[in-house]
Amino acid sequence: MLTLGIDLGAQANETYGCAIDWSGGACRVAALHPKLDDERLVKLVTDDAFAAIGVDVPFGWPVAFVELLTARGSAQSWSVDAARLRLRDTDRHCKRLTGKDPLSVSSDRIAAPAMRWRLLATRVASASARLHEVYPGSALAVWSLEHKAYKNADQRDARIRILSALRAKLSLCVVDADAECLATCADALDALVASLIARAVALGRVHPIPPDLEAAAACEGWIQIPTCNVAELRC
Repeated sequence: MLTLGIDLGAQANETYGCAIDWSGGACRVAALHPKLDDERLVKLVTDDAFAAIGVDVPFGWPVAFVELLTARGSAQSWSVDAARLRLRDTDRHCKRLTGKDPLSVSSDRIAAPAMRWRLLATRVASASARLHEVYPGSALAVWSLEHKAYKNADQRDARIRILSALRAKLSLCVVDADAECLATCADALDALVASLIARAVALGRVHPIPPDLEAAAACEGWIQIPTCNVAELRC
């Protein structure tokens, strides 16, 4: 099995991919894909070789926010609770399960990558059944790994600790050049974690969508959160 993780940024230089090969009971970083522009991203995501693909970007916007925009300034539309405009049901669900707060796609900087992803939607439609929204920070929290302070340039040591823990728990094989990239670049590390979450999805080891949230999830997107510990991804 091959899985793919994408850490999607607003621009190519912020977008990384990570393919993991699970064949023969192994766990090996098969390739890192740095600085993915739209053409390379579409080609990679639509490759049938990948059983599951985790993409770190919101797949939709809060229903209340969309309704507000399409109401064209109706006075009634402004009476909605502001929290419903900021957060999706999956964001609140993620908070309950993991303690992590996903960024608001309607009011935070994640909006730009989300718009890029939506503009690519028709071009990656052939892979839609294999595409899954993920949030690396929530998975790291579930796996009891560092998840609060590893993104900044001066937090390289935290990224090294995360990578070392994953290598130990999964017997993850990473060549030296890729290990250096993962230690240097938080986007690359998030792509690796996204690929691990894709593996959890492929194994059916993620939280199901509660029945009462299925309608919202179809419109807003749904963050896949593992139910297993990280070592069980090799099973």
